[in-house]
Amino acid sequence: MAKFCVFCGNPPENKNAEHIIPQWLIEMTGKKSRPCHLGPITPNGSIAFGAFKFPACERCNSEFSALEASVKTIIQNILAGTSVTGNDLHILLNWFDKVRIGLWLADLCLTKKVDEINPHMHIANRMGLKDRMLVIERIAPCDDCINFIGPGNVSFRYAPSVFQLHINNYIFTNVSEYGLVARRVGFPYCDRMIFMDIEDVRYGPIIKGNGRMCTPVVRNFAPTPEQTIIYQPIYKYFQNVSPNLYNTKYVLEHSIDPSAGAGGIFYQRCGAPTAYLAPESKLVLTPRVSNKDLFELGIKNYELHNYVLQHTYTTKQAPQHVQMERAIAEQKLVEYNNKKIQLCQYHHQAGTEIKR
Repeated sequence: MAKFCVFCGNPPENKNAEHIIPQWLIEMTGKKSRPCHLGPITPNGSIAFGAFKFPACERCNSEFSALEASVKTIIQNILAGTSVTGNDLHILLNWFDKVRIGLWLADLCLTKKVDEINPHMHIANRMGLKDRMLVIERIAPCDDCINFIGPGNVSFRYAPSVFQLHINNYIFTNVSEYGLVARRVGFPYCDRMIFMDIEDVRYGPIIKGNGRMCTPVVRNFAPTPEQTIIYQPIYKYFQNVSPNLYNTKYVLEHSIDPSAGAGGIFYQRCGAPTAYLAPESKLVLTPRVSNKDLFELGIKNYELHNYVLQHTYTTKQAPQHVQMERAIAEQKLVEYNNKKIQLCQYHHQAGTEIKR
């Protein structure tokens, strides 16, 4: 078990523990005693949802409880087809950061790789740090459940930037990385982060935004009529480097919290062009019911992860041995993800044949 608080990384002062998947969501979707299947993460393939918790100091537990209280209402509204605001979606994306990094730390703890990796990344110092994207899809009504795609995979352990969370008949695909959406929603952007080594990642030149929204926001991932996609540029890391580029009318008018480097909410729904959602404006996110099965929908997790691996960092300025090591690692991870895609395609095809 971890010897650090999953939120701040400091040694916990007491025996408090935090559920990575909050209790309200567990109770909303089934029994706390049911198994939580996380593939290679969990001993013998599963662990009870009620026991899926990790150390947290009292101060952090208290601070993040407000986030959970807010998100509970937001998710209930989404599942019920009720409108949410731009502010609500900013909070929801913070929560997805929390869950994604929490699942990464859970993986390290349960597979006993904490000492080997010695993580410097914890929830508090990674929440609201990078651009964010959330793809929302819906399948036909089914039994209440929670499920994940991503955590437990080798590629997620290397770069916990993409995962899928299934809540009942909704599938949420969450992506977060530097430079993911900023350029194509008109914000200043860093074309590529510069990877020197694992402990030395730098920013490249910050380029002036053009103040225009593009469709699709993430290249090669045009939204389908069955998707609602939420985007948020985050410039917390860059605004002190080039403050004049962010102190513009377009950026300020399309930000939720400029002082914290939090851009506003942009969205695409039912295949329509990219639009901006003001903080107090309301939007019904409910996507059309998809006729794809879970295996087809799961492919997106691995495709987006490959995109992040191949389009957000450069090693051109790194020492030669670092370039080679990084290139080999990325190639192996892309190959791993491609095998997962092929497996999803196989199971989809097998299911189609059975139906025939």
